[in-house]
Order: sequence, then structure tokens, then C-alpha cells
Amino acid sequence: DVAGVVPAEQVDGPTLRLPATAGREALVAQAVREWLRFAQGLGRADRAPFAGHAARMWQSLGEGGAEGRDWSAAVLSFMVRNAAATVPAYRRFAFSGRHQDHGRDAVEQRRRGEAGVPFWGYRAGEQAPRIGDVVLTRCCLLPDGAVGAVPAGEPPALAQVVVSVRSDHVLTIGGDMRDSVSLSHLARTGPGSLADERTVILHLSNRADADA
Repeated sequence: DVAGVVPAEQVDGPTLRLPATAGREALVAQAVREWLRFAQGLGRADRAPFAGHAARMWQSLGEGGAEGRDWSAAVLSFMVRNAAATVPAYRRFAFSGRHQDHGRDAVEQRRRGEAGVPFWGYRAGEQAPRIGDVVLTRCCLLPDGAVGAVPAGEPPALAQVVVSVRSDHVLTIGGDMRDSVSLSHLARTGPGSLADERTVILHLSNRADADA
């Protein structure tokens, strides 16, 4: 009685799982929705009708078109805004076309112990990834340096929603990946954090249900 999608990247067993909290599942559902809207990662944002989908994401931020701009942050904001229709905590997200706004807000809210917010920001490796979390990763490997708080000169980044957690990897969905909304595979170190932490700028731990 269950219909769904099994991604080709998931080759080591069934993907059915017990549901997470309502808030986490709401964001995962929006990530999957956009992945399907972009033909499971095959639809390019510079071609119709996918260009129109990307433009609507920018319009929801009041920032016009996406031509020539990184659009991962706009995709995440769009997903969270739609999840906010059923989960009030998401309305307090730092909606923006820049990941540094997302990161700084989540770090500051954690520092203050803020309740009723959708995310707290953690350094790479502080927490194991869970369904519905968001991982901000670098677009490419950069020289070693301090990470955890997002610096003013933030490197190009991708926001990825965790949609599947396995013992040795997680699957994520994010925008502006191969010019689409795509599924990615990130390795893990056993039950701990993501394996190559040099790629991780910040881990946004989902708290949408924490204070419900």
C-alpha cells in the first residue's frame, strides 16, 4: 500500500524507515518534492520549464531572477517556506539568498538557547546527522582552516537536506548541484559525523519539533 521512489544511489538495501518527527518529515517532503519537480536531478535550471521553477524560488525572496547567481540558498529557503505551511517553527527561518545568513542565524540562536526556532548551528562533527537536518558544504575542497561559524567571506556553498541516514553514508537533496535539484551521497564515519569534515561549513540541526 506504499508508493514511492527508490533512488539509484541507494544500492545497499531497502529505504523504508520509521517516520521521524512531523517537523523533520515536513522538510524532507519539500526536498523530495523539488527533486521530483527537477526530474530527479535531470532538469537543468537554464532550460524550460525548470528555469521557471528556479525563478519562482527567487521571487519568493523578492530577489528577482537567478541568472548568473548561485541559487542553493534560494532553494533551501523555498523548501523551508513551504514546510512552514504546516510547521510554525519554520516561519522563523532566516529566509535569504545567502547561506551566510542561514548559518549566522542558526549559530546565534543556539548561543542564546533560543526556543521555537527551526535550526541550531553546530560545527562539523559535533552532532551525528539526522533526517531533516541541513548540512552546508563547500562546493569544493579548500585548504584547512577554522570552520563552524560562517565567516564574512563565505566560500561558495551548497545546502543539503538529509533525507536518508545509513550506517556508512547519508543521502541529501540540495539545489544548484549540477545546475539542478539533485540527490547526493555523503560518506560517514560509522555512527558519527560526516567523513570528510573539511567539506562541511556548518551543520544545522533541526529543532522544528523540539519545543512543540
